Amino acid sequence: MLRSNAARPDDPPFQRRTWLRGNPGLPHFPDLEKVIRIEAKRAKADGSRLASFKALRLNMGTSDVAESLLLPADTWARAEGDALPAGRFILGLDLGGSFAQSAAAAYWPHTGRLDAFAVFPAIPDLVERGLFDGVGPLYTECARRGELMVMGQRTTDIPALLEAALARWGTPVAVVSDRYRIVELRPHLEAVHFPKTTQLVERGMGYRDGAEDVRAFRRAALDGNVTPVQVSAAPVQHGGGEDCFGSGWQREAGEGRRGRRGRTEGAGAGRCRCRVHPGSFSRPAWAGEAGPKREPYPCRRRVVGIGRSSTGDAGQE
Repeated sequence: MLRSNAARPDDPPFQRRTWLRGNPGLPHFPDLEKVIRIEAKRAKADGSRLASFKALRLNMGTSDVAESLLLPADTWARAEGDALPAGRFILGLDLGGSFAQSAAAAYWPHTGRLDAFAVFPAIPDLVERGLFDGVGPLYTECARRGELMVMGQRTTDIPALLEAALARWGTPVAVVSDRYRIVELRPHLEAVHFPKTTQLVERGMGYRDGAEDVRAFRRAALDGNVTPVQVSAAPVQHGGGEDCFGSGWQREAGEGRRGRRGRTEGAGAGRCRCRVHPGSFSRPAWAGEAGPKREPYPCRRRVVGIGRSSTGDAGQE
């Protein structure tokens, strides 16, 4: 008879009951439990240690292929939920160059809600892109569900992307963007009438910020401070009360259909599923009255914190 003690694939890896599945004698070995607890804390803070922790401490085995992922698909799936868009939110922008993908994401620190959508230019079309990237019909499926939009011809129409973000989520307390695109971003913000007091935060993938932001996001997701929008959440409505799937900028892209969102392994696919009060698209009350004249879209280099706040603040410098 063969008996195997191992955690199940969908078991949360950092809970003691999961450790007991792979180590049934754990209550009799306090020193071993202490070591596992230390290693679990390290794996929770550094996602690159998670595969080793699952293999050696939970007896879950390891893949023959080494992958470097921001978050494992099962971790992302467990994090999905229906947190409310309460309090102020932060808008993150990834502006792709040439015909690359661009994306926008909204994060509410008070509740942990995370919603996002991606954008491609029209040339090449989504079918050709899917073949080139080896993902088959995934892009067309994401577009049908409203997670992926087409804006612009050979390059992404950034003002249209910003208008879509405003229509979907309202006005953010801060905009986080790549430091190398901040200068280019300012005129686009002016073109779509973003409030000039909107804070710009410079970040970048590189030696200065990249590793720090990756670690912070992984830690926040594993701690339960990030809740990606799940399938059952409701569609957003903009100021006119119209469902965002039928808004003009999306009809021009030919993506006006509605559909049920299926789960994807990527964390960048957008979720058009949050409901925002129609009155929330005007300048928020907490922004205050216009102050002394200063440079529009003030910029700072520190990122706002990822984590829930009992006061609803969007984070501290």
